[in-house]
Amino acid sequence: VTITRMEAGAPYVSEINGEDVEDIENGWQHVSDDLDAAAEGDVITVEMNGVSVLPGNVIDNIKGKNITVELDMGNGVIWTINGKNITATTVEDVDLKVDLNTMNIPVEVINKITGEISTMQISLAHDGDFGYKAFMRINLDAANAGYYAQLFHYEEASKVLKYMNQSKIDAAGYVELPFTHASEYTIVIDDVAYQVPGSGGSSAPAATPTPA
Repeated sequence: VTITRMEAGAPYVSEINGEDVEDIENGWQHVSDDLDAAAEGDVITVEMNGVSVLPGNVIDNIKGKNITVELDMGNGVIWTINGKNITATTVEDVDLKVDLNTMNIPVEVINKITGEISTMQISLAHDGDFGYKAFMRINLDAANAGYYAQLFHYEEASKVLKYMNQSKIDAAGYVELPFTHASEYTIVIDDVAYQVPGSGGSSAPAATPTPA
């Protein structure tokens, strides 16, 4: 792979449909050009290279199209956005920075839902709706393969955790979870699927042995 123009802290397209890009040029304008030229079904992988803010005018290029952009944030976090999932009339700039293992949600609030089950707190820099659905792919350790990753949003005003969704952790330790807005979240790792209160199951994960 040859980088023909290097700019510190500038993103670049590293792969198109899983194939390495041979002549890489840094900067959002080049990323935007590649997205504009993409065909239906294409997957464009962008190395964020230390940048966290996704310009609205860049992602607007794929709005309404079956084109997927993967944003590699580093630290084992990848955001995936498909143009069909962009709902905003005007796509705004969004800071997609993710801080892992934060401590912004009070422990007593988490324990009301999880008891002693393993959790990871994450903080998203953006405040409010994205204007699109984005999937976060995150590494939760291969030792947790086969367990459920259950996503809860912390509602600061009421100081409660709201269940959002869940997905199984794959063999490599990765899980993909959908987000539409940002703030404070916790991921509960459990071997029992979460049952939404009133759905006929228990209202919280069972007290099972703590995963690795």
